[in-house]
Amino acid sequence: MKKYLFVLLLSIAVMSIKAQVKGHSIKDTTIENRYEPVSDTIEAGSLFDSDAPLDITLISDFTSFMKPKYDDKYLPAKLIVHLPSNDSIVKNIRIKTRGKSRKRMCNFPPIKLNFKTDPIKDPELKGFNKVKMVTFCKASSIYNEYILKEYLIYKLYNAITDLSLKVRLLKVDYEDTGKKGMRHSRYGFVIEPVKALAKRVNAVEIGSKVVRYHELYQLAADRVALFNYMIGNTDWLFSNSHNIKFIRILDVNAPGAVPIPYDFDFSGFVNADYAAPQEWSYVENIRERDYMGTCRDTPENFEKLKQEFLAAEQKIYDIIMGFEQIPEKERKRLKWYIEDFYKELKYNNAFKVITTNCRKPY
Repeated sequence: MKKYLFVLLLSIAVMSIKAQVKGHSIKDTTIENRYEPVSDTIEAGSLFDSDAPLDITLISDFTSFMKPKYDDKYLPAKLIVHLPSNDSIVKNIRIKTRGKSRKRMCNFPPIKLNFKTDPIKDPELKGFNKVKMVTFCKASSIYNEYILKEYLIYKLYNAITDLSLKVRLLKVDYEDTGKKGMRHSRYGFVIEPVKALAKRVNAVEIGSKVVRYHELYQLAADRVALFNYMIGNTDWLFSNSHNIKFIRILDVNAPGAVPIPYDFDFSGFVNADYAAPQEWSYVENIRERDYMGTCRDTPENFEKLKQEFLAAEQKIYDIIMGFEQIPEKERKRLKWYIEDFYKELKYNNAFKVITTNCRKPY
């Protein structure tokens, strides 16, 4: 039985009615409406292996969705996936807001998709019914670019290690059935559930507990710290699991908890106008880099990671320059920013500086 990866395509019947979809009536999409579960499932094992944007339409009462009183409450929605074959997939789902900081700053917050389907009896698949979706923050076109840059960061980390969350780019048409009647076309992306990542790398998710310093797999922890240094990100901490999830690999050669980073929009790489260094950082500008890894008595991990990052250098440049959704001029700026990191890595005895600026074990 193949793995069911992402339940974005869960519980849907394939329909060859593209023309009907474009004129689809959604008057029944109200807060009070409740959809019946659907039992048929589409197998989507390769969903995150594709770099092609997935075209979807998301229909709901977004006027109500964006009101504070509906925070942490699910509202009904309709999801339509437009396939390259000109067929479409239609699914009745539920959505709610997520992301505390982005809900404060954004006119349109990130979304959690919840697929109300028949219970999945297979224990290996149980729990894959909630998926995070990163959305546009505000209507300005620059926020569309921020989304693309953050998506790109996930792809860069994928190039360095398999112990990273996969993402799939979306081209989203939002249709509001509420009073405002909003219609927006924006980029977005969905993030691989941590449980799916854990299954992919033969691991288990640790959960929401705070992982102590001595419980960390040091090589994996130092990799996360060095990557965040590369992209200029201070919006994370091991000590309180801030923007970090943890898994444990079922292998004696990988002792300890493996941190999995996410949420990179406060990084210098994205350079969002709303971003600032976190209060625990030494820098005053998000474009500056601050190594927030733990101090080590021995440099063995650093040398291993140096070679690991150097081996991925050209691939990282290729990913950036090949991502045509971002204008070429901006892609060159992104490449220059990463090149500065690699200059440190190669020529400026960077690890000595990093060791000096490290954090004491918590």
